[in-house]
Amino acid sequence: MNMLRAFSHHLLPYAFSLLGLMGIYLGGPWMGLGVLVLFVIHPVLDHLLTKLLGEIEKLEHTPSDLSVYVYPIYQTIFLIWGIGKISMEPSITNQVLGAISLGMITGGFGITLSHELIHRPKKWEIGLGVLLLSQVSYSIFRIEHVFGHHRNVGTPKDCVSARLGENIYTFIPKAIIKSFVSAFEIEQARVNRKNLSLTNHRFFHYLIFQLMWMGLFYFLFGMTGLFLFLGQSLMAIILLECVDYIEHYGLRRKEVSPGTYEPVTEKHSWDTNFFVTNTSLFNLGKHAHHHRQAGVPYQKLRSSNEANQYQFGYSTAILITLVPPLWFKLIHPRIKV
Repeated sequence: MNMLRAFSHHLLPYAFSLLGLMGIYLGGPWMGLGVLVLFVIHPVLDHLLTKLLGEIEKLEHTPSDLSVYVYPIYQTIFLIWGIGKISMEPSITNQVLGAISLGMITGGFGITLSHELIHRPKKWEIGLGVLLLSQVSYSIFRIEHVFGHHRNVGTPKDCVSARLGENIYTFIPKAIIKSFVSAFEIEQARVNRKNLSLTNHRFFHYLIFQLMWMGLFYFLFGMTGLFLFLGQSLMAIILLECVDYIEHYGLRRKEVSPGTYEPVTEKHSWDTNFFVTNTSLFNLGKHAHHHRQAGVPYQKLRSSNEANQYQFGYSTAILITLVPPLWFKLIHPRIKV
């Protein structure tokens, strides 16, 4: 059973993504299958398998990094194939459904894996993470997340720590815009501090990377391909910011002196101990441990008793955030202060 649970980390990200890609292959209204996968099949299985198998805490058989290293190749292939397939769909409505489904996959699993990789110590692993982020036009996440969010989490300085009472609809556009601004400011400060030239400015490196992808899809599939690439990118980014919203919602570090805040502890993150959330999203739900030790690989992350705890998995949480009064009613009483 432990070996089966360990293998789930390899199996489930690919199984869910393949279901969504099957809808794109079938065409027509099936193009929207990715939405059904992420917001119906995923939460239902999350609930059922958690009751049946329980939470994975410590595995006798630790998952290898095989699926981590294969996924960037897999996503590169299916992204090009997927946009090509969607661009041949005669219905604009179905094209939109296809772009949304593709963004659900690249955002739900690709960005999650990129998050794992950009925290790795080796440059080639970080590079794979940036590659995945570039495929959703959000390479700057590598700068802002590692050097901004992890430093400022739970403070007004952090653009992706949602305030108590802030709804998802105002949070998402603010988080996206401020993430770009923050990434530029962080990188500009690094360049100034080290007296580097603009050729060493990673913000511009990533911008060039994005333009290359845009040029490729325009060259291969025309304006339709370009719009589909940008559409799936937007969907992926929105999905990421939904996850950012739930990971630290309403949690604040105390200001011990003007501009100085208490150290980050487990109580400044939300954990969720649901089976499918953590096996398909590389233990992203063990978020408190990640913020305490950002360099720990996903296989070694553990849930924390000190963290705030959700009573459902990530996909269910995102659905609830779409109804802010319900979200506030369920979550506010559970916040540890």
